[in-house]
Amino acid sequence: MSKQKQSQTPNKQGKRPSPAKPQAAQTDTASPANQLPDHATARPLRQSAVQQMQQKQGNQYVQRQLGLSSGGAGAPAAIQRIAPLAAAELGIAIFSAGAPVVLSGNLSSSAATINYMHENTPPDAQWTRATTSFRLSVWNPRPLIGGQEWVHFRLSYEYNGHDLRDVSVVCLQDESMHLTTSTFSINFTGMAHSPSTDPKATIRYQIGGVWDPAGRGIDSFWGYLQVKSDGSISLMVESEQGWVSNRADAFGEITTEAVEGEPAPETPEPPPPPEPVLHLTDVTFRPGGDQIEGGDEEALVRWYLGLPEHARRQIEAGSLQIVVEGHASTTQPGPANRLLSRRRAQRVVEILQDIAGSDAQFRTFARGEYQAGTPDEVEDENERVVLVSVEIVEEAAAGGSPGGASSGG
Repeated sequence: MSKQKQSQTPNKQGKRPSPAKPQAAQTDTASPANQLPDHATARPLRQSAVQQMQQKQGNQYVQRQLGLSSGGAGAPAAIQRIAPLAAAELGIAIFSAGAPVVLSGNLSSSAATINYMHENTPPDAQWTRATTSFRLSVWNPRPLIGGQEWVHFRLSYEYNGHDLRDVSVVCLQDESMHLTTSTFSINFTGMAHSPSTDPKATIRYQIGGVWDPAGRGIDSFWGYLQVKSDGSISLMVESEQGWVSNRADAFGEITTEAVEGEPAPETPEPPPPPEPVLHLTDVTFRPGGDQIEGGDEEALVRWYLGLPEHARRQIEAGSLQIVVEGHASTTQPGPANRLLSRRRAQRVVEILQDIAGSDAQFRTFARGEYQAGTPDEVEDENERVVLVSVEIVEEAAAGGSPGGASSGG
């Protein structure tokens, strides 16, 4: 039925008074805890132009156009004011939307959960969860069964003064008008409303829908639902014939609660540093002599070649020292025994140097008889020795890292 014919059809209930132009229902009072600092509350300029650019080209394109990717150099002065200090700290806001939740039937709706968060939002940001309801006024022009009807929705979101997350709208079908032949459909299309460079994120659901009261004409309606990161919300809906609108008291009571942050994962205590393993051998000498017997030399070389491969690589590269300590019995004067123990230690170093290469490093001691465990003038084969040792951190325990422990520097 055309609009002209509708106007000529008498309404047994009488015509509905022409509604006043819809005013946006809003709750714009942000809690003091979520107020932004003065430098972060300046309204950005050319917002609609930047928003269109973001929707079509993406955040990186907007950054390049504003000159932000190179620190703002070359951007017009008015545009540079879009990104105050707080925005530089927070980075670019990223908009994301999940799959829409669709409710079908005579009363149908569609809305996706959306997020608009800055990339550098601190992990310890204080979030608040808000939940409220709102309703749209729907006039049913059908005689006898018509009149004032309502469609109810639930709105929930989390905010922290800079960001928004988990913003969702759900139609409350049980609380709303019940339809048999009439149909009411509404879509909430979420999008970023503030520029990505604004430190205070704002999102909007663009509202669009159709009210068909079955035989009395069709009323298309449109509007928006806006949510800001300071927690404030606003709503505006108007329609072709004025049958669908919002009232100034469209929002119900808003309940808020602090969102507990996820506990930080426990940092495991670092494992204790691996203990080095001492590899030790000795070479025995004849009384008063510093010559190494053939069998003793072969045993010394086998000991070296039996060290872990990674340790030999370190020794041959000069990064792991071998400690060589010369000793002597107490049958000669102390100075003579000290010199004898030095010659014995040098013999051992010469052999190992030939095997390990010229880069190998040795730390030598000539102990003489000064650390002997026997009285003076006692010949003891346990004192006529050179002790050879190296402390090695096992490769598996060290995590395969190069280097190792050395004894005595």
